[in-house]
Amino acid sequence: QRLPPSPTKAESITIAQYPTTVIGWNNHIVEQEMELLSEIAGKFRSQKTSLGLNPGSRPLGYVRHSDADNVASLRKLTTRLSRMGAMGEIKVLAEGEAEPKGTLRDVVSDRCMIFT
Repeated sequence: QRLPPSPTKAESITIAQYPTTVIGWNNHIVEQEMELLSEIAGKFRSQKTSLGLNPGSRPLGYVRHSDADNVASLRKLTTRLSRMGAMGEIKVLAEGEAEPKGTLRDVVSDRCMIFT
């Protein structure tokens, strides 16, 4: 098998150097959003287990974050967070908004809290 013409062309594909990463493949904003979602979703799943909820149940969840940029990201990604955390609807609370009544609070980080 022959490689197409290229400045880095080798004699054969079997001895060609392994391709390196392309800078265009990296998106730090998306990676940060996914890290945040993964951390919060993990806490939701853990809290469901701690409460002894049925794995198929989808309780309502609330998230409060003190960073305005993260709040904006969370608001547009609530559906994804709901799926990742095996939850029902996720509502993002404003910074000064009161805790929802009848919920259990859990700390995700020094800037983020969840309520189930």
